[in-house]
Amino acid sequence: MKKLSWLEKLNKSLEVAVNDDIRTKIIEGSETLTSGSSSGEKAKWVKTAMERMDSFLDEEIGIKVMEQCSCIDS
Repeated sequence: MKKLSWLEKLNKSLEVAVNDDIRTKIIEGSETLTSGSSSGEKAKWVKTAMERMDSFLDEEIGIKVMEQCSCIDS
């Protein structure tokens, strides 16, 4: 079984937790990230996505979404 990347886990977790419009807004720009993207580019995108999550999700939902992105195999 293929291990999911963190971004794939985030997307799947958001699919379950929120409507498609909010999910799309939160993951906006992720399509430009690749395995060759610099650490700085990735960090900047994650910071922005977390800020979007804070603005669109209540704390409880945000925590549940992030728990689903943990390093546990899925």
